[in-house]
Amino acid sequence: SEFASAAPRARMGTLPTAACVLGALLALAAYAAAVHALYAVSEVRELTPAQLGVACFYALVLAAWAGVEAGFLTDKLSPKYTALELTESDAEEQTKFADAASGTDYDAKPVPETA
Repeated sequence: SEFASAAPRARMGTLPTAACVLGALLALAAYAAAVHALYAVSEVRELTPAQLGVACFYALVLAAWAGVEAGFLTDKLSPKYTALELTESDAEEQTKFADAASGTDYDAKPVPETA
């Protein structure tokens, strides 16, 4: 499509991905506990396959939603690191360090030529 190349795509980092998985697992555990508690106090003891299927489908939807929300929240609250703009003195220092590594010393006094 025409919008596909308009914005570059970036993957979420490791921390938001981990938060997504953890959020989904916690949501599944909470949902399973709630369904188990409701089943324990219910008078109905026989469930149809359709009821079980809908309960499982809802668990998957709830887990996916909670996981993605946790991942997006973690990504939103994570600090964004950007490169600092170099000043002239920073650029000179980098040049000196690079020259020192290569063996060139610009601060040394010139040796007079003897003829």
